[in-house]
Formats: sequence, C-alpha cells, structure tokens
Amino acid sequence: MVDRVKDLWFEDGSVVIQTQERAFRVHRGVLALHVRVFDDIFAFPSPESQPIYEGVPLAEFPDDGQDMEHFLRAIYFPQYFPPPPASTSFDVLEGILRLAHKYDAPELRRRAFDHFSSHIVLKERHLSADHKRTYPIED
Repeated sequence: MVDRVKDLWFEDGSVVIQTQERAFRVHRGVLALHVRVFDDIFAFPSPESQPIYEGVPLAEFPDDGQDMEHFLRAIYFPQYFPPPPASTSFDVLEGILRLAHKYDAPELRRRAFDHFSSHIVLKERHLSADHKRTYPIED
C-alpha cells in the first residue's frame, strides 16, 4: 500500500508522483520551474497509456520515497532546506543532493554542495599545519 504524504498532497495538484512506498499530488508547473528533467518530461503530452490516479496523470519513479519526500519538501517549502549557515540533517542533505543531481535541479544541487563545503571548511580550520608540509623525494 502506498502512503499519501499529507502536506505534499494538493487537491489542485496536476500530477501524482509515486515511489514504491509514497505518493505525492503536486503541480507540474511548480516542478518544471525547479527541475529541468521534469520540465522535459511534462513538455510532451501524456500518452494515452499513461495511468491516471484520481483524474490526474500518475508518474511512477524508482527513487526512494524518503528521498523524494525531502526533495519535494525542499521545492515546496524553502524553509525546509535553507542555505547555510542554517543546519540540516545528513539524511535530508543526502536525499536532496541525490535527486537534485539525478533530475537536474541546479538550485537545490548548489545549496546541497554549499552545505557540504561549509562543513569541510569548518573542519579544515581545525587541522594542524603539519599536514601542509612537503618533504623532498630522494632518488
């Protein structure tokens, strides 16, 4: 049984995105605005063989349901995945980056990289200077 994600199930949504365990009724236009691959997918008319769910096209995706939920929340609710220095959990960051890369969502991908790089920079400040020494190689 597929679970509807309540706050990502919009009655006026124009497409249902379904993973193996979750379903989201969202808006084609909103997705196309943020995600290049979705823009390409939705640019073509739906084939007559495409499944319909509650009167709208059903698009099935092989992705992890939790990743898709993080990804869609980041699109619909900007405060869910704010830019650094705000913090976010690794699960959220990983899921968003995975799908932002796969489906070509440049803004979300950049924000995810910004989160990663902000952590790397912080860690580098704490490294000792010894790691930067070079030693000659003798023949």
